[in-house]
Amino acid sequence: MRKSKNYAPYLFAFFISTFTVVTNSFLIKSGLALSWILYCFVLVGLWYLIEWLLTLSDKKLVQWGGVFLGSILYSIAFVSLDFYILHLLIPFSGFKPWEMGIGLFLNAIVSTILIESVRWSKEGAKAQIENLTLQAENIETKFKLLREQVNPEFLFQCLTTLQTMVRADDPQTEDYILKLANVYRQTLTKDRHLAPLREELALLQKYMYLMHYGREATLSFEIDVLDASLDYQLPVFALQLLGDNCIKHNEFSDSQPLHIRIFQKDAYSITITNNYQRRTVPKSFGIDIEHLEMRYALAGINNAVYIEHEATTYSTTLKLF
Repeated sequence: MRKSKNYAPYLFAFFISTFTVVTNSFLIKSGLALSWILYCFVLVGLWYLIEWLLTLSDKKLVQWGGVFLGSILYSIAFVSLDFYILHLLIPFSGFKPWEMGIGLFLNAIVSTILIESVRWSKEGAKAQIENLTLQAENIETKFKLLREQVNPEFLFQCLTTLQTMVRADDPQTEDYILKLANVYRQTLTKDRHLAPLREELALLQKYMYLMHYGREATLSFEIDVLDASLDYQLPVFALQLLGDNCIKHNEFSDSQPLHIRIFQKDAYSITITNNYQRRTVPKSFGIDIEHLEMRYALAGINNAVYIEHEATTYSTTLKLF
């Protein structure tokens, strides 16, 4: 997409220069009305100078100090050039360089206010777009997880387990069905972008219960977290996504069981790790991680996903906030 040209400095220079010439009888009487062309160039340069000065620091005090000093120096330079060069070549009386310098400095203040107003307006629009993007990402995540949960492998596992439980008249059959229904219900009804760690752990435990039941000898699951961290937040469904990846991307059997462990290296992060037994599957894990990183970024947090891959273990650490 082609970037649109910024016409603001040119419009600003045109209207200010025109207003100055029209309202200044000295310029008209002196036959210097065409000097507004020079003033237009000067104001355009002033605008771009102020835009540049505002980018030198994130601190407002430094920004405005730079604009103040830069505008004074720019005004002095222009008045010196205009008075001591141009007006010495075209002698006339009545020219007041200090008035021109003060006027130019006042125009610098006006242009600074306009530039900041435009920037604040753009930032507001950007924040609104990011919020809408975040909502879209949340909806996409819910449908993605729903799709993952209704895929043939997941349904086959759940239905096979239920069939075995019913035939054996297992007293836990009802509990299994309730947990399955609860996982689907939470996936469809959660409309927040973030969730407390305690809620995400509860959902993950239900999900892992469904996947673990009947495969106790091949799959183990352990959670060890601090109570003080349970109210910290992370992107919704993040733990379920990582737990599902552990199962989906690793081989496991009676002779090679899969061990999944969730623990904390510190109070502000949570890690999910498993013994690495690579399974040949479609290459979707990287996409899942990129999606998770994007959701953190949209929440204003960068470098929130850290992966450690060794020969026998695979770990993913997420920030809590």
